[in-house]
Amino acid sequence: GPAAGGRPNGYDIVLSYDAKGDRIPGLRQISETERPIILRIFTDYANGASPLAIASALNNEGVPGPTGGKWNASSLQGDAKAGRGILRNEIYRGVRVWGANTMVKDRRTGKRRTLSGKPAGEVVRSAVPELRIVDDTLWARVQARLSSQAIGPAGENRGVRRPKTLLGGLIRCGECGGVMTRGGSGDHLRCAIRASQGPGSCSNTRTPSYGDIESRVLASVQANLLHPDVVAAAVAEYQAAMAGERRAALQHQAAAARELAEVKRRLARLIAEVEEGMPWKAVADRHAELTARQAQIEAQVAAAAGDANLVQIYPGAAGMFRKMIQDLHDALDEAGDRTSAESREGIRGLVSAVRYFPREKKGQYQLEIAANLAPILQLGDGQPLVQAINSGS
Repeated sequence: GPAAGGRPNGYDIVLSYDAKGDRIPGLRQISETERPIILRIFTDYANGASPLAIASALNNEGVPGPTGGKWNASSLQGDAKAGRGILRNEIYRGVRVWGANTMVKDRRTGKRRTLSGKPAGEVVRSAVPELRIVDDTLWARVQARLSSQAIGPAGENRGVRRPKTLLGGLIRCGECGGVMTRGGSGDHLRCAIRASQGPGSCSNTRTPSYGDIESRVLASVQANLLHPDVVAAAVAEYQAAMAGERRAALQHQAAAARELAEVKRRLARLIAEVEEGMPWKAVADRHAELTARQAQIEAQVAAAAGDANLVQIYPGAAGMFRKMIQDLHDALDEAGDRTSAESREGIRGLVSAVRYFPREKKGQYQLEIAANLAPILQLGDGQPLVQAINSGS
């Protein structure tokens, strides 16, 4: 009976305890503060308002979203196949659904992902009339409109697609930081934040051509980032940084070696004093202290063994850099090769973000390219650009 998931918008968590003083989990009650918002969303959508218009109005009025941030059209419309989204959540009609979805935490990132749950025949539905916010008539009207607005067999809204292009996902709106995505027909981009949260969330109304932006970015990469002087400066900086790290590591190793030798000498003196007749009780504590310190230093030295294998630019790197840069230049010069997997991987490794700033005159804009030459230090057709140098050599 109790809720096994999170707190949906429109409800409060009930704190209740059993006779032993342990909290009883999974209890919910309707939030009198959020109930009118849920009713408004369902009513406005049933009367013809779009999810974007509803989200935009709520944001303009300063109504906090489900997680305390902005409202999104996607949080209202959700996913038809998975049954997610406020307008599809059956809890609002007094039915609790269990098993439709499963939340799994990624151990590497700590973030949760939603996976498909049990087969449809094994999903459990139970009546919770005390949690009903929307009556059956309003619920039916909303579901009928959702079905009529669905696109594709899965009922998913495919109006905004992730661009599968050279700079896909890298172009961001300079006004709000949102991703610039393709919308509608043609290759024109629009701010995804404005598209999903409404005009009040971003002032950028421009829809630039993706092709134009890609051409400008590639020309800038070719003329500036891959210029021989820029690459030479990057190599020099890398060499200087590696040399500094090598000096610091060697100094640390030398200091550790000196301290370790001193600890061993003191331990040897204590043993000699005991052999000469000093009671063991008089030196036991000091012997334990020095032994622990010796183990600590040796553990630190062992843990830092990987740092001793420092790196420096491979002797043949200069020629390899020239060849790789020439290959990228050739790829940029050949329009047919721009979309090849090899060229795309190389260029996307250099360009980490492109920020779009519209200018006052329509059709004009400024691009800010965030780029990084570090990836080319690790490329090289099977032969490493760096080699391990033993600390003793």
